Amino acid sequence: MASVPDDVLLLIFEAMSGPVMLSWPRAEYDHKRAVAPFALAAVSRRWRALARTTPTIWTYFGFPAKFALRASHLARLKVLVSLVKHHKIDVLFGCDATMTRPYITNIYNTLTQLVFQWRSANLILDSTRTQLYLEQLTISGTLQQLRLPNAPFMKKLLLHCNFADSQPAPAAPTPLPSLRYFACLSENHTEIELLCGSYALQLTELCILFPMRGRTFGPIHCPNVTTLILEDSRYLECIHAPNLQSLSISTGNLSGFDTVEFPNVSHLTLFGNVGHGAVDMLQNLRSIVRLSLATPDAVNVNGGGYPATYSVTEGFFDQLATRRPPIWPALGSIHLGYFGKVPPFQSLFNFMESRNALAAGEDKHAEVNWDRPSVLKNVVLSPELKITMPRWARTRLAHILKAAHTIC
Repeated sequence: MASVPDDVLLLIFEAMSGPVMLSWPRAEYDHKRAVAPFALAAVSRRWRALARTTPTIWTYFGFPAKFALRASHLARLKVLVSLVKHHKIDVLFGCDATMTRPYITNIYNTLTQLVFQWRSANLILDSTRTQLYLEQLTISGTLQQLRLPNAPFMKKLLLHCNFADSQPAPAAPTPLPSLRYFACLSENHTEIELLCGSYALQLTELCILFPMRGRTFGPIHCPNVTTLILEDSRYLECIHAPNLQSLSISTGNLSGFDTVEFPNVSHLTLFGNVGHGAVDMLQNLRSIVRLSLATPDAVNVNGGGYPATYSVTEGFFDQLATRRPPIWPALGSIHLGYFGKVPPFQSLFNFMESRNALAAGEDKHAEVNWDRPSVLKNVVLSPELKITMPRWARTRLAHILKAAHTIC
């Protein structure tokens, strides 16, 4: 390796230590990514000298909650701070009941000194350390009032905390000019309405995962939101998102949805218990190109009290197969996730064959004034579903997709 030029070594360094993708709201500690720059620097004197002058490989500040080597974390933090310079960083910090206050204070105080360099952050707290953690985030009292740190490069924010029943007037939200993703699982309408309203004009993704419980928001105008994830469809009455393209929604409460129209929504994700009633309530979404049956990433929160599952009944696909004129005529792709339960493949295949017969003009019951639907020629299965899928289902799906590609 002595003959390898420095510019080639830099490409190797950055490939092994590139920006980490923090999966919101849950991100796991990546130990290989954390030690990668140190391993590279330990190869030789030349590699060490090159690594020390390459700040982009020292940008992962990952400090997990349950990990034994805390002394090494403190030593690693000191090296990272000295070598990252002014580059943006990815932060993952967790604390639990076994941690000492000096350790938490040392790590977090150092991270807050670099807050202007935060590119992404995932801060995980244990209930026994909540008050200490929130004090360090300048949140006063025992979750009586929420104040966010001044982090001008923060792009994503998730709130998953409980508030006291009797609260003073909410504090004015801290300006977060780079914020684009806001997810809230905190059932506190006053705080969340204030935060949504304050950041609404700049957000491109908004996620609200708690029921409305009789109280309405807004109205909240979100002109740039293209992705919306909701547990309760009633939020659509007060969230105005004219450029919405991707909608993820729980089928647990779709009341009033049959009167709502979203002409630009092309991607629909359904989670919860997906049954035949969902077809009736969602039939006005005429531009759907991709249907996903899976729990969105923002719902999968450890300890969040939200079931990280979805289920779909045979009646759902049966309704899609028999409804005339066809619902979602532009649909061309179906994505299926897997959370411990195999979907009803037989009814799915019946729907696909029925839809493609309409697309090919082979349905004798089709009427002249109907527009032909698109051909369903793409089915994406999660890795877990590919493993658990029965052989007969795999064979039949391949046959259906092969026939679909012959339809003009």
